Amino acid sequence: MFYITLPSNSSLKFYPNNTVSHYFTKLVKDIHLDSRDWEVGLVEVQAPITWHNVRENECWLFISDHDRIQRKQINHRAILSAGLYKDVQTAVERLNIELSRIIRQLKSKSSEVPITFKYNEDSMRASLEVNDPTILCRLSPKLCEFLEIEDREYQGPAVTSSRQPLTNAFGQCTVYIYTDLIEPRHVGNTLAPLLRVIPLDGKQGTVQHRFFDRLHYFPLIKHTFDTIEILITDSQGLKIPFESGKSLGTLHFRRKKIE
Repeated sequence: MFYITLPSNSSLKFYPNNTVSHYFTKLVKDIHLDSRDWEVGLVEVQAPITWHNVRENECWLFISDHDRIQRKQINHRAILSAGLYKDVQTAVERLNIELSRIIRQLKSKSSEVPITFKYNEDSMRASLEVNDPTILCRLSPKLCEFLEIEDREYQGPAVTSSRQPLTNAFGQCTVYIYTDLIEPRHVGNTLAPLLRVIPLDGKQGTVQHRFFDRLHYFPLIKHTFDTIEILITDSQGLKIPFESGKSLGTLHFRRKKIE
């Protein structure tokens, strides 16, 4: 048996397009395994908490207000700025600040904000209230997904809330780690060379380190190789958008155990 440690920044000379979430490592020498009874598991992973769980122009609320005096529609869009939000409450507060700013532009003489997001810590559900009958709201698909809100469009007066408790905290991310060394296996309704699924959370700028005592081993599809590919994605198969830092994985190779 043997180990190979794979930092994301170790082979930039050979692969200048390497990123923290998708990289190739050029080994110092070829690996030649003398038989096909080898398997590999992920024993260690390190990743920086520098991704945005809300991406640019991903979560927004389109607001259309009918101005009776000027007899025209006035449209604005409230955008939840990109960033790493630690929880739903923080995201809701940021959305309300942006909504207040826009409502002051739409209705300069009104001190009330007729559109409000709320979060109930006891029920762990978010809600949206639209109190003005002249206002139509349309939520982006991603905002609906984050808040578990079913419909995208609401004409005031209207109230809606999350279909279920928001147990997926904004500050958490489940990452899927793949490699080109193993045979594809069943992952949902597809086949993919998945090594392990890992939940990561933490404060922005920190580095998360996981070491596994119980490894999941998978048969190798390559028995002679000089390069190893690592891919880190979210549950939708999108690369984790790390802003900075480096990732690292350590693989443990061993002969298959005879049962």
